[in-house]
Amino acid sequence: MQELELMEMPTVPATFRQLGVLVLDGSGSMTLPVDSMPGQTTKADAVNLAVRELMTRMKASRKQQNFSFAFVNFHDTVSHSTPIIAVADVDDNGDFDPTSHGSGGTFVGSGLEEAGRLCSQFLGDSAEALPSSVVVLVMTDGECSDPERTKSIAAGIKTDGRVSIATAYFGTKGVTDSEGPAMLREVCSDQARFYKTVYDGEALRKFFTASMTAAAAKFGDEGGGLL
Repeated sequence: MQELELMEMPTVPATFRQLGVLVLDGSGSMTLPVDSMPGQTTKADAVNLAVRELMTRMKASRKQQNFSFAFVNFHDTVSHSTPIIAVADVDDNGDFDPTSHGSGGTFVGSGLEEAGRLCSQFLGDSAEALPSSVVVLVMTDGECSDPERTKSIAAGIKTDGRVSIATAYFGTKGVTDSEGPAMLREVCSDQARFYKTVYDGEALRKFFTASMTAAAAKFGDEGGGLL
């Protein structure tokens, strides 16, 4: 899938509306190093940079008029949620550290519930005549405390065919975990396109970009890509 490039491009009028909801794990384990080695960048710091880079690339897109974003941080519960905002108005130097508003355990369903509310708000705007869709971008690094409830919440969100759920498992090099990835594969909309195990922020950013691109092509961007 084609990625965005950092260059000045003329913007084009909106031909579709797409919301990206980033649902980011702020559990305590996100404060640990990305590779289990002391003194390395934490997972939370890597996510913060990845989201900043994603926003910078989206703001540089000539198709930016089509896109909006919202951000949800969670652990045992939702710790922070932002209103929906046009990508042009996002501060790409902002704080996207998922632990900034507190940390705790890991209940992915809490973040998905809030994402579902944002999906309904965005898609319920009947004043817009353009084709509309949502990509819920979930990132977690641990096993969910209530996987069955989380899968049920995700299934409810996916009953609206305009919504895609993409899931990323932020693994730790040298550490094997089968439960977290297995649940995320069930939660996502399509394992081939919308699931990825990542080990660093750059891979996470690329996956988020690829997921936005795939959904844009499916729900309105006939030319494909985000440029």
